[in-house]
Amino acid sequence: MKTINVVIVEDRPMARDELKYLLSLHADINVVGEFENTVSAWPLIASGRIDGVFLDINIATESDTAGLDLAYRIDRLPLANRPWIVFTTGYDEYEAKTKQIKHFGYLVKPLDEYKILPILNKVRQIQHA
Repeated sequence: MKTINVVIVEDRPMARDELKYLLSLHADINVVGEFENTVSAWPLIASGRIDGVFLDINIATESDTAGLDLAYRIDRLPLANRPWIVFTTGYDEYEAKTKQIKHFGYLVKPLDEYKILPILNKVRQIQHA
């Protein structure tokens, strides 16, 4: 089974820890970076060394849509370096704004295994194809 390397971008420590725990339940998922803001996450995301990003939309230390802004930057990366995106948010009103960006999922917090599993299965199908 191929290891899937992911990054978490989430400003709230408890939400970040919760997501990291849920991902740790899957042996093929490797969290290679955790960031509380988009600025510090960008170098690793742009490096081409990760497969995916779990991205909070509302980063309180930056702006209400900092995660969306980062997603647009990710979407402009060369295809070979472009990780997939799963949006995570406490607000379902942003979903319409994410339609313009290719992404694997939109998860509304609080997160649990039942929300994460279908997304990870979709990722696995694409990664192993």
